[in-house]
Amino acid sequence: MRPVLVAVFATVLLGAACSVAYVLPQADRREGAAKPALVGEIERVDLPLIVIGAEESSSESQVTLSRDTKIFTTYGGYVAPDELHEGQAVRVWFERPGMPAPGERAIAVVLMIESLVPERP
Repeated sequence: MRPVLVAVFATVLLGAACSVAYVLPQADRREGAAKPALVGEIERVDLPLIVIGAEESSSESQVTLSRDTKIFTTYGGYVAPDELHEGQAVRVWFERPGMPAPGERAIAVVLMIESLVPERP
């Protein structure tokens, strides 16, 4: 019985040590936040859908905004969805780390824009 308890206890400890918290950025605090799943530039806005051109590739991703999506600038000021425009640099976090699986709807939990002024007109 004792070896079984030791094995169970070791498994629980190992699982706890390996689990990493997925911390979303907040408007007033970004320290310790997870890396964004998507970094790029807004290519098209058709609320509640936005299309983002990925910074690291030539691909575009469709991202849906919900009523619960938090939108703010890198400096912390909250942004209304109607203030999103083509050309704005953006970082996106989803409910879980990474991009949603193909065919799965990409609903943003946090959208952080660099500036209210688009980088390109």
